[in-house]
Amino acid sequence: YDSIALADTVKSYSPSESLFANRAYLLRTSASDTVWIASDHYAKMRVDSISGNKVDVTIMYQTVGGLRWLK
Repeated sequence: YDSIALADTVKSYSPSESLFANRAYLLRTSASDTVWIASDHYAKMRVDSISGNKVDVTIMYQTVGGLRWLK
């Protein structure tokens, strides 16, 4: 999580994925499923723990649209 400085390109994202504790994930919000657009937002998320239906996470969200920098 701490070493992730730049979000991946649009082709690296999956619409769904299983979550595992102590693993980092990259997130993207967009109006398009196939191409990068200037209003896309990126985030990185670390799953800190999973207990039953409870998932504790740490998230860093980039508030500037189109900017993939996550440090």
